Amino acid sequence: MLFFILEGTITIRCARNTYEINQHKIAFIKRNTLFELEEFSATDAGANTEYVLFTLTNELVKEFTKLAAVCVNANEESFPVIVSDTQKELHNYMASLEPYIQVSQTVDTNLIRLKVLELLFCLSRLHKDIITHLLDIRDHFRMDITTTVESNITNPITLSELATLSGRSLSSFRRDFAAIYKMPPYQWIRQKKLEKSKELLLSTTMTITDVCYTTGFESVAHFSRLFKLQFGCPPSAFRMNVQA
Repeated sequence: MLFFILEGTITIRCARNTYEINQHKIAFIKRNTLFELEEFSATDAGANTEYVLFTLTNELVKEFTKLAAVCVNANEESFPVIVSDTQKELHNYMASLEPYIQVSQTVDTNLIRLKVLELLFCLSRLHKDIITHLLDIRDHFRMDITTTVESNITNPITLSELATLSGRSLSSFRRDFAAIYKMPPYQWIRQKKLEKSKELLLSTTMTITDVCYTTGFESVAHFSRLFKLQFGCPPSAFRMNVQA
């Protein structure tokens, strides 16, 4: 994803690093990167922090590579966050977005696609470090989806959110997931959550409620019902049988 700061300052914390990004700077955050975002208003009372956030799908990046003759240096060192100053051409591009940002009605998706492609062309000329990192995701299709899914197994996250994190539409995510795991995503994720909960019941003294929420379920009753369907008895009875 890309942040372009219009006013104020944002701070991004990633691993042990902190990045302060102020007006007219652009920040690239690598896919599957966990970060914290904090906003700071300008010094004037009542002023707000304003920024534009771009999320880029694999499909759009691939479309750009077909249109532009851009080479990727495979030996380039990879960084989770890149912060750069912007130049006049990018300022002009951001100004061209204002009519679409200000309107209340929905902007045509094809127009949005063209404007994002225009941004990628700007970056390819002005910020080759950022465009190199963006294009480097092209050949990591399977790693992207497995990393995204398996790092979020115990998080209460929806399929739509997982699809977004992996840079896919929901339909593309379902299709690609099935090609890798040979079953629908909801079934595989539920099975992994239940296996993890069984492991916690066997190896810890956590309460049933704690096990439920630790493994990403949002309702103890729902968790108990699914656990019983999977293992033949509810979690409380399972633990008693093991202890006996």
